[in-house]
Amino acid sequence: MNYVEVKGGLGNQLFQYTFHKYCEKRSGCVTLLHTEFFKYVKTLEGATQRDFKLNKFGCDFMGICGAVTCEQIVEEEEFGGIDRGTNEVFYRGYWQNKEFFEEVRQDILRTVCLKEEYITKDLKEAASEIERNNAIAIHIRRGDYLNEVNRKIFGALSVDYYRDAIAEIMDRCGTEVKVFVFTEDTEYAREIMDQFGDMKVEIMPVREDYEDLYLMSRAKHHVIANSSFSWWGAAISTATDGVTIAPKNWFLDRPSPNLYLDGWIVL
Repeated sequence: MNYVEVKGGLGNQLFQYTFHKYCEKRSGCVTLLHTEFFKYVKTLEGATQRDFKLNKFGCDFMGICGAVTCEQIVEEEEFGGIDRGTNEVFYRGYWQNKEFFEEVRQDILRTVCLKEEYITKDLKEAASEIERNNAIAIHIRRGDYLNEVNRKIFGALSVDYYRDAIAEIMDRCGTEVKVFVFTEDTEYAREIMDQFGDMKVEIMPVREDYEDLYLMSRAKHHVIANSSFSWWGAAISTATDGVTIAPKNWFLDRPSPNLYLDGWIVL
């Protein structure tokens, strides 16, 4: 039996869920999600509080909390692959790599679907509005990206990035688009979008993260932030002929070539 630690926000949890599926496929052994993080993070002063959200989706997994017994702990930076029969290993990391996703893509697209009980009337109406339009879902990440720790990890995306991304989509797909902006900071988002002239724009109200992910996946086109959350909004999109724009400066201290799915445009 193997274990994959789950931690962080919804986007990171989905990457870890994906890696756990990859681990099961490659090893042939049962792999559990270890969820202890969500208990102890609540005791850490100043830590970003997170809740386990994978149970909002049709994700197929078994979870475990508390102490476990294993023969080896593998940190992400030490990872060298998984052989058939690999067993009793505890994997710790974020696993933000398209190779894991591509390996189990169909399983992920089948299971990462919001459960019907969480799709409210309001959510259905918002999804219908997005689907009726040649929609661009834009994610402007603020929130915890503004704290001292994350500012040293993630590059700040400029207004020019969003302007150029929208222009690229309109060049390819026509000017009759409607932009749906997802953000924790609606005032800041409005300041940005007001600079882009006469364009159909809707700043979406702040909802639960799993609700936003559901709505983002309904859009045809995506302009993602350097955020695992909006990565997933584009990756599980129901559109087959949309355009996804992603930022080349994901991290400040290292490149990120294995994040971008085939066909994505990197600006």
